[in-house]
Amino acid sequence: MTCAACVRRVEKRLAELADVHATVNLATGIARVTHPRETGAEDLVRQVESAGYPATAVGEEPAPKETPTEGLAERHRLAVTAVLSLPVIALSMVPAWQFTHWQWLCFVLAAPVVVWSAHPFHAAAVRGLRHSSASMDTLVSLGVTASFLWSAYALFFGGAGEPGMRMPFSFLPSASDGVAHIYLEAAVAVPLFVLLGRALERRAKAGTGAALRALAGLAPAEVTLRAADGTERTAPLAELAVGQVFVV
Repeated sequence: MTCAACVRRVEKRLAELADVHATVNLATGIARVTHPRETGAEDLVRQVESAGYPATAVGEEPAPKETPTEGLAERHRLAVTAVLSLPVIALSMVPAWQFTHWQWLCFVLAAPVVVWSAHPFHAAAVRGLRHSSASMDTLVSLGVTASFLWSAYALFFGGAGEPGMRMPFSFLPSASDGVAHIYLEAAVAVPLFVLLGRALERRAKAGTGAALRALAGLAPAEVTLRAADGTERTAPLAELAVGQVFVV
């Protein structure tokens, strides 16, 4: 899951089962489900998978924790994207730096970002389309693809690929001067900033997970039980049963 739309889709799909109510936590990727006894965990997992998401049954909600391999792969993707994207953004937004054939250099640098860096967004968008749904990944994929395809058309057929072409930077829209504009900076900036946002989110999630694990470590291993006659005894926490009185 990547956004609130994913959360709503999973909750809605689970609610299609009779007497099932679910609350999904986007940060941990965990759904807390209230369901009748005749609805088993395999039914719930199958329902989530029908919405386009993998799922497994867990006994209790774990603290958010990122695997080292996953974190390394995402950091590598972000670093490569930044190296390729920053020159494209700089050349597109600073006309004084635009040398002869600068637009073709930007095109070459932008292509790997659009295809490889934005691949997770494209894959999620296609997966959502197969289930007749849309999410933030759909918007990112559409924005990146449209910007890149239009820029490719402008370079090859719209006159933007001519030597000496300059593209002024402006905050206000203006009519075309006969040469189609290119938007390669948008094609690379969108995945760059979304990947950066997700990296910051993972960092915050990791800090939260460490705090939760430290808090869980403070739980006592033993409990003081009080009998009906007022006597007290110490027992392992696992022996605590419903109806017993314990001292805090």
